[in-house]
Amino acid sequence: YFLFRLSLCVSLHLYFTAFGFFCLCIISHYCLLSFFFFFFKQKTAYEMLRSLVGSEMCIRDSVEMVLNEHYYEVLDVAESLFFYMFTQLSSHTAELEAICRQYPFEPLVFQIPAELVAELGVGVIETDKAPTDKYNARIRNDTMRMLRIPYADCIALLNTVLPEDKQMSPVDDINTANEKKLGGLIKERYGVDFFISDRFPSSVRPFYTMACPDDERFTNSYDMFIRGEEISSGAQRIHDSELLLARAKSLNVDLSTIKDYVECFRLGAWPHGGFGIGLERVVMLYLGLSNIRFASLFPRDPHRITP
Repeated sequence: YFLFRLSLCVSLHLYFTAFGFFCLCIISHYCLLSFFFFFFKQKTAYEMLRSLVGSEMCIRDSVEMVLNEHYYEVLDVAESLFFYMFTQLSSHTAELEAICRQYPFEPLVFQIPAELVAELGVGVIETDKAPTDKYNARIRNDTMRMLRIPYADCIALLNTVLPEDKQMSPVDDINTANEKKLGGLIKERYGVDFFISDRFPSSVRPFYTMACPDDERFTNSYDMFIRGEEISSGAQRIHDSELLLARAKSLNVDLSTIKDYVECFRLGAWPHGGFGIGLERVVMLYLGLSNIRFASLFPRDPHRITP
């Protein structure tokens, strides 16, 4: 199904899979669970396996953990995971060069240059340095320098290049084409291929996502992107059964269909959140591959489920 020369790309996927699992165990001692699973989903395969339109299976890594004070705790774990993996992968020059000879790609830039942090006024979360950047860009600290931008500010950045009749509001959903456009704008302004967007609108997130305490139009949620395409998504989830029911009712969700889910929280639950990672997508976008089949040992689509 794929040629021998693709094996290095696949081996990198296996590296992400195994290495990522152990990194999570090391980075966060309070992770509730970390596991790999296959899931079956009906939507355009471009969003997951980039094959045909229809149902598909793919491998994802999912993490759930307790939150003590803020949803940034789980976001910090996700960011630390990617930082460690990207940093370690960059040292495997021989393997990356071998892949690049067959499938040319630009090395992934995941850290904002230090001079741009100062020049643009990027905020620093751990030192409570507020951003003066026009789009409220922040980094966690001066060591990692991985970009975080609120969703509403991503919209503002997008609107600088969208025609007047296609201008977006802060609560509009960003489609795939505009996500790619946003990735290009991020690269142009901040010099990075990897970035995190948080505080997504309530209208584009599931009913069980925790609303932002300062503005209920937005949620404690986040996505991570490489080269303008999503690789990871997560959020803090509502852990209070009454709040969960109220939220579902406000969005006209059929309460009878979620009874068992709500019952799980009636005896009490810790504040919690998590994130999922599309491993094949990470490999494909890290290497700039043209098709996600090159990053999967056994590609799956509506017409191929074995072996």
